[in-house]
Amino acid sequence: MRRPKSKNYPSAPNSSPTTGRLIILLVCFAFIFSPVRASAQQKPQPDSVPAASSGSSSAGQQHNSRKIDINRVNREFVQSGGSCVLASYAIVASYFTSKPIATYFEGYCEHFGLQYKDALDAEQKYAAHFDQEWRKRNCRGYEVILDLHTNSKVKCFVEARQRFDGHFYLDSASHLRELENSLTQNEAFLNITYEPGHDYHSITIIHNDTGFAARDTNKKGLEPISGLSKIGKLRDSVLYVGK
Repeated sequence: MRRPKSKNYPSAPNSSPTTGRLIILLVCFAFIFSPVRASAQQKPQPDSVPAASSGSSSAGQQHNSRKIDINRVNREFVQSGGSCVLASYAIVASYFTSKPIATYFEGYCEHFGLQYKDALDAEQKYAAHFDQEWRKRNCRGYEVILDLHTNSKVKCFVEARQRFDGHFYLDSASHLRELENSLTQNEAFLNITYEPGHDYHSITIIHNDTGFAARDTNKKGLEPISGLSKIGKLRDSVLYVGK
């Protein structure tokens, strides 16, 4: 078989250097301004950046932006016997609920099934039972009261925990600045135990426009203090903050 004769096709014209450069520029121009390239280079708008949280809180520090109304703090009650721990709590609870101080001694007796004749008898029955209770639980006295505040189904304690929260501090001396700041910035009370001698005693600390003050249920009234470190040898405490 014979090979077919090849046809003579006209040769392509030689491209000049100027024409080649022009083609390259056109291709680059089209690539740069193509929709795909433009969208790939588009920067995110500020609205797409999530906003940072405007506030945060640390453990044991709550902020309710209110201050103590000193006119509502009970200054008349004087304890009978060794009832300072629950008496200190009752100073706080009566402020937030407007209930009489005796309500909480009676509530304690109701919770533990203790029989009593009147308010004074309820306070004395509490004192005898409470001394055994914290020893039996091998805990601090404040922890017994805080357990009632948190878990008791007795009406006065249920109402109290709806109005304020409590936070226990085992070593108050290690948290003086935190506690003082919380008292200064909040509608808050501090039940704190110290050693006035060979025994322990619980008092209540508040802060108002004139500074810190102590409510000692061994006597009437409020006593100004310059700070928590001036109380004496400090032990455990509970910070109560209004909701």
